[in-house]
Amino acid sequence: MSQLKQPRFVFLHIPKTGGMTLRHVIYKQFEGAKSLTIKKALETPNFLNRSLEERNKLGLISGHFRFTDEFTFTDETNYFTMLRDPKKRILSHYNYLNFRKRHPFYKEMTTNNYSLHDMLTKGYVLNFDNCMVRFLSGNVFKDFGTINQEDYEKAIANFDKYFQHFGINEYFNESILILNYELNWKFPYYAHINTTNKKKITSIEGEETLAALAKCTQYDQMLYDYALKKFKRKLELHRESLEKDLIKLKTGNQQFRFFLKLHYFLNREKVNG
Repeated sequence: MSQLKQPRFVFLHIPKTGGMTLRHVIYKQFEGAKSLTIKKALETPNFLNRSLEERNKLGLISGHFRFTDEFTFTDETNYFTMLRDPKKRILSHYNYLNFRKRHPFYKEMTTNNYSLHDMLTKGYVLNFDNCMVRFLSGNVFKDFGTINQEDYEKAIANFDKYFQHFGINEYFNESILILNYELNWKFPYYAHINTTNKKKITSIEGEETLAALAKCTQYDQMLYDYALKKFKRKLELHRESLEKDLIKLKTGNQQFRFFLKLHYFLNREKVNG
């Protein structure tokens, strides 16, 4: 494309926040635009080492990248991310690692039958330690247990500076509708993608595990609480439109479910990069 039909869109997909479904919602808005998916944080330098001219040719960038101020362009750009209650995010991540056979940690996870307490105290997977602050601060690779107040403040600074558009997983439908209002998108009908059906645990038990969980979500919880307050102001601003469109979205998602799923599977490689 020689010119963008709409401002560039950068979607920071924080793991286990509903991102795969969101990717499809976003893809449908940018279908035909030149896009790039950064599949893991380690690949972030490959993008940042591109010239500004190369970056400016992209209409859509999404993925699990390490966010920094270097995500800059000469054209207008909209940044977006989805946040989730940190404790629910960790439960979802734990269940996912027990289910997703293609995940590189799956074999070790299931062979050793790691408990949630193990994952919160042994440091096997960095994203069990304040994952959302890691991605928004850019300090994705800090040692397990070392995320601190400075990282939190950097995450908040990036969030306030770049992420005018954001969602809350617990208000998923409201989030995509508000994004639709803010950016004047096509109505965002969707089908759920990549849901983890085989749940190993749905609640957290044991004082030691609860204490470890509180420690590993301390800064994520602060970030989430801060974002939730901002989001509730958006809810109030769009209250009348949401009352009508939430019904329309639910009805349409059910009515068009087959075609939405079909569209995803026909375009799966493009959606996932």
